[in-house]
Amino acid sequence: MQAATYCTDPLKVLETVPNLYLVLSPALIILTASNAYLEATLTERSKIVGKHIFEAFPDNSNTPDRVANIHASLQQVLLTRKPHHLPITGYDIPHPTIEGTFVQRYWRPSHTPVLDAAGDIEYIIQEAVNVTEAVLAEAQLNAREARGKAALTHAQHQRAHLENFFMQVPAAIAVLDGSMMVFELVNPTFQKYFPGRTLLGLPILEALPNADTRFYWPLLQNVYHRGEASVGTKALFQLARYAGGALEDTYVDFNFQPRYNEHQQVDGVIMFAYDVTEMVVARKAAEESQRQFQLLTEAIPQLVWTSAPDGNLDYFNGQTFTYSGRNHERLKGQNWAEIIHPDDLPLLMHEWTTSLQSGQPYQVEARVLGADDIYRWFLIRALPFRNEQGEITQWFGTTTDIDDKKQLEEKLHALAEELATANEEIQANMDEMQINNEELDTANQRLSWMNADLDTFVYTASHDLRSPINRIIALNQLLEYNLDGKLDSEGHKLMQLINTSLDKLNTTILDLSKIITEHADGKGELVYFRDALTDVQADIEPLIAQSNAHLEINFEIPFIGIARKHLRSILYNLLSNALKYRDPNRHCYVIVRTLKHNNQVLLSVSDNGLGLDNHEQEKLFLAFQRMHTHVEGSGVGLYTIKRIIENHGGTITAKSQKGVGTTFTIHFKA
Repeated sequence: MQAATYCTDPLKVLETVPNLYLVLSPALIILTASNAYLEATLTERSKIVGKHIFEAFPDNSNTPDRVANIHASLQQVLLTRKPHHLPITGYDIPHPTIEGTFVQRYWRPSHTPVLDAAGDIEYIIQEAVNVTEAVLAEAQLNAREARGKAALTHAQHQRAHLENFFMQVPAAIAVLDGSMMVFELVNPTFQKYFPGRTLLGLPILEALPNADTRFYWPLLQNVYHRGEASVGTKALFQLARYAGGALEDTYVDFNFQPRYNEHQQVDGVIMFAYDVTEMVVARKAAEESQRQFQLLTEAIPQLVWTSAPDGNLDYFNGQTFTYSGRNHERLKGQNWAEIIHPDDLPLLMHEWTTSLQSGQPYQVEARVLGADDIYRWFLIRALPFRNEQGEITQWFGTTTDIDDKKQLEEKLHALAEELATANEEIQANMDEMQINNEELDTANQRLSWMNADLDTFVYTASHDLRSPINRIIALNQLLEYNLDGKLDSEGHKLMQLINTSLDKLNTTILDLSKIITEHADGKGELVYFRDALTDVQADIEPLIAQSNAHLEINFEIPFIGIARKHLRSILYNLLSNALKYRDPNRHCYVIVRTLKHNNQVLLSVSDNGLGLDNHEQEKLFLAFQRMHTHVEGSGVGLYTIKRIIENHGGTITAKSQKGVGTTFTIHFKA
C-alpha cells in the first residue's frame, strides 16, 4: 500500500507546478492536469479527468484537421517511446459558458513518454506553452505590413493608372512641380503643341520663353500660393509652338488645379487644357458668313426666307417684314400660313410637304397678303442645302412678286377668249346662213383687227416689261460684281437662284415678242422634214435620254415649202412637249409622220403621255396656259406655233384623252 501511494505522488506534484501539463494514459485518457493547464484551457479537473483527450477537447469545425496534428504526435510517441515536439499549433478550446463556441488559442506542444521498469509507456505527459498573444500580435503586425504593402501597391497602381490616363486623354495635361513650376509630367497632347521642344525637367518660364506670360503666369502663381483653381473657356493664349517661332493665337478651355502633398500643402499645379481654336475660328467664320448672307438677302428685292429640315421657317429678310407688316415672331415656324390666300394654301402645303419628304426643289404660285391687306401673286421657290453626308440641313427660299405678270396673263387670256368667241360666232354664222362676200370680208376684217389689237397689246406689254427687267438684271450684275470674293457657297447658290429667275422672266418676255415678229415672209423654201427633225433631236438629246423615249418616224411626204426656222420651231415644241409630259408609269412612245390628204400635207405628232380632259383642251392654244405645272415652261409654246401655222395658211388641232395620250395634227397647204 505504501508503494502504491508513492507511485501517485508525482502526478499530485505535477498538478501544482506552474507549467501547463496534461497527463494521459497510453489509451489517451486524461489522468490529471496542472492547475496552470486548467486555467489556460478554461476548464476544471473534474470535468476532464477520465475522458479521452479529444472528447474533452474536441476539434473546432471552423478550423478542422487540428485534432489530426495532435493525434499524429501522440501516435509517434506511442510507437517510438520517445518525446515528440510540435511546432506552434492552433488549437481552439471550448467556451466554458457558451455551448458550441470556441476560444482561439495557439500552443507550442510536446509529448513525453514516462516508461515503467519494463520499458513500457506508463503514461504520456503533454506540455503546452500558450503562445496565443505572441501569435496574434505577430499576425496583427503581419496584417499591418500586408495592408501597408497593399496600400503602397494600390497607390503605385493608381499613380500608374492615372499617369496612363493622362497620357491617353485628348486634353492637354501637364503637372508643374514647386514654386518654379517645373514640368514633372507632360502628356502627348500637351507636347504636340510644342513639337521638338524639351519640356520635362524645365521650369515653365525656361521651357516656354517665347510664350506670352502676361496671361497665364499670374494665374499659375495664384493657384500655387492661394490654392484657388483657375478656370476659363475660349481663352486666347499666344504661344510659340516652335523654338524661336512667332507667337500664334490659340484658343483653349483650361483648368489650373492646385496639387497637394501628404501634409495638405500645395506643392504644384495640374494644368488641363483643351484646344478649341478650330471651333472658335469656325464659329467666327460662320458668323461672318451669316453676316454676309444677311447683307446679301437685304440687298435683293425678293422676299427671302430659310427653313429647318422639318419645314419650320427660321429666318426672313427685311423685305419680308416690310411687305407683310409682320415681325419674325408672327411669321416663324408655321405662322407664315396666315398670310397665304385660303384658296391657295392647300396646294401650297401639299407641295411643301412633298418637297420636305422627297428632298426635291419646291416651286408653287400663290397669293400672299401684304401689309395693305391686299393679296398679290408670288412665285415661291426653295432649294435644299445638304451636308457632306447628303443630309438636308436647311432650305433656302425666295418669294418673287409676279402679280404684274399674272395680270398680263389674265388680260391676254381674256383677249384670247374673246378672239376664240369671235371665231366661234363667225363659224356659227357661216354654218347657219350663206353670207355674201361683203359680210365675210367685214367679219374677216374684224378678226384681223382683233388679232392686230392682241399683237399690239402683247408687244406693248413685253416692251414695257423688258426695260425694268433689264434694269434689275443690270443691278443684280452690279451687286454680284461688288460682292465678288465675299460670298460663301450659300451666297453663290442664292445668286444663281436669282439669275435663273431673271433669265426665265426675260425668256418669257422674248417669247411674247417672238409671237408678234415671227410672221411668214411669203417666200418659203423647200425644207426636208427629216433634216429639221435631226436638228431638233440634237437640241433635246438630254431630254430624250432622260425619258428613254422610243421615236417612230415615217415621212411619206419628205419636204414642204416653209421657212426652215418655223418648221424647226413647230417640231421642237411638239416633240419636247411629248417628252416632258410623258406618263411616268409607262414607257414613253412618240410617233412623228407626214402624209398627203385632200391636196394638203399633214404633219402629226402622237404620244402616249398624260393626256388632257375636254376642259383642258379648250384652253390648250391660249397664251400662258399650262396644263401641268410639274415641269418648267412659260405657257406660250403652243400659242406661238399656232400663230406661225396660221400665218402660213395652215391649221393645227389636238385630240387628247386623259391617261391615254395626245395627237397634234397640222394641215399645211400643199
